[in-house]
Amino acid sequence: MSEATQIKSDAVRRKLDDAKDNAKAAKLYDVFEAELNDALEVRKTVPQLLGRIDALEKALARPVNLNANLKAPAQPKAVQKLPTIGKLFGAAMAAEFKRRTDQTPVAKTIAQIFEGDDNRLARTWATKAASNSANGLVSGWAAELNNSGLGPLWQEMPDQSVLRLLLEAGAREPDLDGLSGLTVPVDGTGDTMQAAWLAENATIPVTEGSIGATTLNRRKLGLIATFSTELAKTSSPNIADVVTRGALEAISAGVDSKLMSTDTAIAGVAPYGLFNGAPTQASAGSTVANIMTDLKYLLRMMTKARRPVLLINPINAAFLSMMIDSGVYVFRDMLAKGNLFGLPVLQSHAVPETGLYALDLDRLYIWSEAPEIDFSDGATLVMLDAGAADPKMGAGDGTVTAAESVNVSDAATVTGGPAEVRSMFQTYGQAMRFIQPVTWHWIDLKAAWVSAVDYSS
Repeated sequence: MSEATQIKSDAVRRKLDDAKDNAKAAKLYDVFEAELNDALEVRKTVPQLLGRIDALEKALARPVNLNANLKAPAQPKAVQKLPTIGKLFGAAMAAEFKRRTDQTPVAKTIAQIFEGDDNRLARTWATKAASNSANGLVSGWAAELNNSGLGPLWQEMPDQSVLRLLLEAGAREPDLDGLSGLTVPVDGTGDTMQAAWLAENATIPVTEGSIGATTLNRRKLGLIATFSTELAKTSSPNIADVVTRGALEAISAGVDSKLMSTDTAIAGVAPYGLFNGAPTQASAGSTVANIMTDLKYLLRMMTKARRPVLLINPINAAFLSMMIDSGVYVFRDMLAKGNLFGLPVLQSHAVPETGLYALDLDRLYIWSEAPEIDFSDGATLVMLDAGAADPKMGAGDGTVTAAESVNVSDAATVTGGPAEVRSMFQTYGQAMRFIQPVTWHWIDLKAAWVSAVDYSS
């Protein structure tokens, strides 16, 4: 309000002020009246709330009976034993054998071999394996065994199997998984490619390498063993261990003899021996100095080897342990620790006594898979082995080519024959066929050996 419009009369100004105060008072009265009405409404509900509280207190004061029906706690199941693949194969073979010979249910034979609640898993696997024809490539037999998380079969071979020792020590294990062969790229350059130290602003040299390839082809060993039906009827469950041990020892012998040989490969039949084409020299003799000469030769041949090992027959290892020079056992303590001058030593009776061997495991591929096993009580067999004496199958070198095969029709004319022909049906017998896929191949040959070894004198 401007000064021109200001009320100058004090009486009028007082009346206006009084009017303003009355308006404020009226507004406050309206607010108070509304709050008072709300309070009265709340007051009406208080008795109801007090009644509910009283009812709850009385209810809580009464005793309450609760009946808890609880289930008994679950009992822990027995820890399941993981069966070895060798034991599993043996059990499955025995069960199938018994089923064919005297109609013993598979489950009964399996239960005799794998007793107890902690062997439920083993019984399940073995029963499944024995229910169908034993074939590692067909679902229902070794296919299930091969994919069940079990250890590889070579772990069940004899402790001194060369194949087992090489794989445990670190040989490479490729996976063919249904392939007939596996081509592996390899460095064909050797030591010719080298980098150079460079000065500031210096040009960087150009070097050229080469990549080659090597092929790992699927190969197999096989045998047929015959048993009388009476044996099947009277030997359960011990027959499982007998069959397994016999098959594994036969495989191990065939594999190891080839591994430790200098044989050339036979196309489509067998791989070469690991020492085919390997450098060699004759032993210097049997004195400590002579033996040191032999070892130094092998050590030089293992220059730049990434995973070198020595292979020795346990008899020769025992002779070395007895070597004394100036009152000191030169090799005993090292051999007790499993090495000679830092090189791991693998001992096997499959290693020829007349040799001392070294190789680089990092350059060696070894492949094997689950065996294929089947039985027959109606087969007719030509009773020949692949040994050296006539009549025989093959050339006496442990291999049989297609041309060297002897069929039933050839039995009468085979060299050194006639060969015996036997019917399993007619003689109340059983035949077990065992096929073991296995092969090996060098990425590049890194092996050497000493010949004409005789440390006995």
